[in-house]
Amino acid sequence: MHALRCLGLLVLYLVLITGSVSARSEPSKYMTDPSQVTGIKPQTLDLGGLWQFQVDPEGVGEQEGWNTSDFDDAGWLSVTVPHTWNVMPDYADYDGVAWYRLTFPVDAALSEAHFRLEFDAVFYKAHVWLNGVELGEHVGGYTAFSFDVAPQTDVENVLVVEVDNRRSPDRIPATLRGNWTYDWWNYGGLVRDVRLLVTDSIFIESQFITAEPDLVDSADIQVRTRIVNSLSTVADVYLTVSILDEATDALVWTEPGLTREIQLSPQEASEIELATTLPDPKLWHFDHPTLYVLAAELRDQEGNLLHQTETTFGIRKIEIKDARFYLNGEWVRLVGLSRHADSPEYGLAENVSIMASDYDDLKRLNMVFSRPVHYPQHDFILDYCDHNGILLIPEVPAWQLTAAQMSSVSMRELEKQQLREMIEHDFNHPSVWAWSLGN
Repeated sequence: MHALRCLGLLVLYLVLITGSVSARSEPSKYMTDPSQVTGIKPQTLDLGGLWQFQVDPEGVGEQEGWNTSDFDDAGWLSVTVPHTWNVMPDYADYDGVAWYRLTFPVDAALSEAHFRLEFDAVFYKAHVWLNGVELGEHVGGYTAFSFDVAPQTDVENVLVVEVDNRRSPDRIPATLRGNWTYDWWNYGGLVRDVRLLVTDSIFIESQFITAEPDLVDSADIQVRTRIVNSLSTVADVYLTVSILDEATDALVWTEPGLTREIQLSPQEASEIELATTLPDPKLWHFDHPTLYVLAAELRDQEGNLLHQTETTFGIRKIEIKDARFYLNGEWVRLVGLSRHADSPEYGLAENVSIMASDYDDLKRLNMVFSRPVHYPQHDFILDYCDHNGILLIPEVPAWQLTAAQMSSVSMRELEKQQLREMIEHDFNHPSVWAWSLGN
């Protein structure tokens, strides 16, 4: 729909940063044997698959108790999440409210664990309940959000999401003038993955990595790590960070500057900053997209392993000078296309095989640059571009807004929220070199 579209971008912010901001909790090949983790073993429970689904054109769902644990949804349709109802013939043009319900167990052995419920994207407005308890809402159809939750381990848990994809002048993307709206499909639903992250009560929530080479023989690495203590007592822990070559698993750097002793107050989240200089780095380039892994371990005073994570990143330098684009000091010419997240069978809830097929074609066309249309992208696309050497300018969907909309305080706040969520999620990806505020 938008192939070969001109890159008419409102504002670009250059970034000299480089992996996926969420510090994943599943065991990693780069780290200590996960069997050595003391207490709760980090894991990810995939909540994709079969959910119950029902549209609510009259908006009576909450009044009739659709959000409660004991509501009987046996008469609802079964759908596979990720899902958009607009690929269903009966709801292809449906703009409105719909509901999703999932029943799932949690092992009793996890009764002392910390749980975080993550949604990669829900279009457009999500209202979420777990076991009849309201968790909150999220506005914005393409960015990830999460809730700290306390599922039960002795009964089946019921997760309920009310989704609203109605178009409106005060949403982004927006209805513009009269019936004129954005020119891509208004898919509604749980359009990307849903998961439950399981960790110890003391855990690494996220890591932000800044890597800047001097283009001679070293690179400055700065790491900002957010650690959470969900206990009601003080916790004394050690954070240790190492850098590995992603392709070979070889340890390339570890030294005292990447170790820190930390005291966490009860119910506290603390940000820890570490820094080092990496000698002789291999630079990320679209012809040779070298990647590194930042492996982090959190241990208690006795040396017991509490949590471990990994974050992929790259090292490269972007400069624009004399109206030219320089990558690692080399003047390069950027050629590429745009692509919508869309398919006849899955719509916006496209699967990995479809994304991989399209991007394989684009790479064969020698694409090295893309503004991937008007909204934040799926994790797979960001990772693909990291590994295959494609530069990206992700965008928030502030498409063709009117002067009145751009001057609206509430619209400005909504765009700031979506921009912040996109940047925090995409922060570590070396493929991302700028952010677009709109078209």
